Amino acid sequence: KKTASVMPGEETKTNGKGPKQGQTKRTSLVVIFGWFGVLFNVALLGLCLYHGSERRYWWLRQIVRGFFMYLGVYLFLDKAKVFDDYLLQYYPKEQLQSVKVGWNSRVISCINASLITFCGLYALVVEPDSVFTPVTGFPELTPVFGAYLLAYCFFDLMLVLWYIDDLGDIPIIVHHIMIAAWLANSGLIHVNFGAGTFFMINELSTVFLNFRWFFHKIVTSPKAEEGVISPTLISANLLLFAVSFFFTRVVGNIYLTYCAVKETFFELTPSRVFFKPYGTPSFTFSDVEGNTKFVMGFLVPILCILNLWWFCTVLEKALEVIRGTKSKAS
Repeated sequence: KKTASVMPGEETKTNGKGPKQGQTKRTSLVVIFGWFGVLFNVALLGLCLYHGSERRYWWLRQIVRGFFMYLGVYLFLDKAKVFDDYLLQYYPKEQLQSVKVGWNSRVISCINASLITFCGLYALVVEPDSVFTPVTGFPELTPVFGAYLLAYCFFDLMLVLWYIDDLGDIPIIVHHIMIAAWLANSGLIHVNFGAGTFFMINELSTVFLNFRWFFHKIVTSPKAEEGVISPTLISANLLLFAVSFFFTRVVGNIYLTYCAVKETFFELTPSRVFFKPYGTPSFTFSDVEGNTKFVMGFLVPILCILNLWWFCTVLEKALEVIRGTKSKAS
């Protein structure tokens, strides 16, 4: 008997039956919420365009390039049928498209996560003072790769909304909207780029999460044989995911919150606000202060709560592996 652990959002509709009325209503609400998030972030980027400067235009161009880069990779994987032969070993042809959508999207997620994590760790080593002052710190590489992270959030959010039955998951949509809002806001006011570096390092756990999904899809596929993937490999990947998630998204984000609250509410003064290298004379200190307190009071708590909720689910599965518990969900 083949079993595999299932995380929220891993279930895929493949029975060919139409969704129930309640599911249709829920899906419609998720799609509306998701597109509202897209439009909200587009409005923030529109403000960047309105308050334009040469460096802002450059930043917006990086976002557009990043979006079409990820879209191009996805279309290549899909149209070139890169993984079709491999997936057909485990799935019948009628289920291939549904599985392939999730597979290709997670391959791109691995590429993005690896690139962004490297950048975040590099900034942490080379410019630690800028990283640990998350509000006014300005690691030089963060705006560059932050633009690509924002582009990925836009791309993946729109992909989820397009394939809502296969990829739709409310926590993922909320996560992408919040991260995109943070980065778009940083591009507008030119603060919080230090915090953006923390979010880049968060992506380390995403690689192990994606491989967990890959293993799950192979082990639970209709044509899979017993032991097609080593249980030891699956368990090791899950434990690596749990450890990396804990240190980056729980410990790291709690420390980020501490640093950001301390800087925002106790240390932020006009003399500490600078706009290197962009230069934004149209914004005053009161604009920066109010904007930053809004971010700290709204976006950070949502992201921290979301990550803690995810970690509780991760911890439950990791404890099952450590204890050797045999259950339907493990």
